[in-house]
Amino acid sequence: MRDTERRVRPDYGVSIDGVITGYIEVKAPGKAVAPAALRGHDKVQWERQQDLPNLLYTNGTEWRLYQDGEHRRTVHFTGDLYDGKVTAPPEFEALLTDFLVWKPAPITSLGGLVTAIARMTRLLRGEVLDQLAAEHTVVRGGADERLQPFLGLAAEWRAMLFPHADEATFADGYAQTVTFALLLARTEGITVFGESLHTIGEKLRADHSLMGRALQLLTDDVARDFRVTLDLLARTVDAVDWARIRRGGRDTYLHLYEHFLDAYDPELRKRSGVVLHADRGRRADGQAHRRCPRHPPRQAAWFRRPRGLHGRPGHGDGNLPARGTRADRGERRRPRRAGSRLRCGHPGR
Repeated sequence: MRDTERRVRPDYGVSIDGVITGYIEVKAPGKAVAPAALRGHDKVQWERQQDLPNLLYTNGTEWRLYQDGEHRRTVHFTGDLYDGKVTAPPEFEALLTDFLVWKPAPITSLGGLVTAIARMTRLLRGEVLDQLAAEHTVVRGGADERLQPFLGLAAEWRAMLFPHADEATFADGYAQTVTFALLLARTEGITVFGESLHTIGEKLRADHSLMGRALQLLTDDVARDFRVTLDLLARTVDAVDWARIRRGGRDTYLHLYEHFLDAYDPELRKRSGVVLHADRGRRADGQAHRRCPRHPPRQAAWFRRPRGLHGRPGHGDGNLPARGTRADRGERRRPRRAGSRLRCGHPGR
C-alpha cells in the first residue's frame, strides 16, 4: 500500500493478513537517513514519523529499523545502486524478520502505557491536521465543504463546545478523546482491536454513554486511509494489561493524565495547568472509595459522570480531582441526613 498524496506520511504501509504491521520511508539513493543528519522537510517528516511503532527508513543501501521509539538495527549494503550491483549482508534477513513479525508488546507499567499512548495520540493528532488540510484542498477545487467529514466535525465541535477553537485545538481534542475512550473501553474489559470502533462505542455506552457516543461520532464517517491510524491506535491500546499496571499502586488512574501530558505535549501541560500533589491524590482516592463502597477506587476515580470524580481529555483537568477533598480545603463536612445514600459516579445507583 503506497501513499503519494501526503508529504509527511511514510511512502509505504506493510499489511499482513489485513493488518498494518509497519511502515517504510524510502529516500533517494545517497540521501542521509540518520536522524541527526536530516534537514528541512526531511527533519519535519522524521519528527512526525518517529512516533510510528514499527518504521523502516532506507535510501536503498542503508536500512534503519525503529520500533517503539527506539533504534533497533542498521544494515548497510555494499555496491552501487546506480549500476545495479549491490549486495545485502546476512544481517538484512534478521532486520526484515524483526520488521515483519512486529506486534505491540504487552504494556504492563504506567510508564510504558504513558509512552505508548502519547506517541500514538501525537500521531493521530498529526493525521487529523493532514486530513483537514487535504479537505481544504478539495474544497478549493470545488468540492462541497459540507460533505467533508473532518471539516464538518470541526465546525460542530466549535458550535457545540468551543466557539473559538482553531483547527489545531480541534485536532488535539479529537486525538485525546479517541485515545482515552479506547483506554476506558479496555478498563471495562472490552476488546478494542479487531472490532469496529462503532461497535466498541456501543459497548462503552452501556456504562459510559457520553464517551461511547463521542467515540462513534468522531470515527463513524472517516475515510478508509485514515482508519489505518485508528486501527494502529486500537491495536496498541489492546496490548494494555490493566491488571499488571494496577499492581504498581492504587493511584494509577489519578496520575495517568498528568504523566500523559508530560510525554504527549509538555507545552500543553504547562498551558493547561494540570498538577496533582501526591498527598491530595492519595486522600482524594480514599474519598472516592468512601463515596462508592461497592466499587473500588480503580473504577470510581476515572471517567464517572455525571457525579463523582471524572476527567475530560484535552480540556486541562485530566483524570484527577484538582481541588482535593473538603478537608484539604479546610471546609467543614456537611451533616448527612438520616437515611441518605452515599453517592457514587454510577448513574442510577
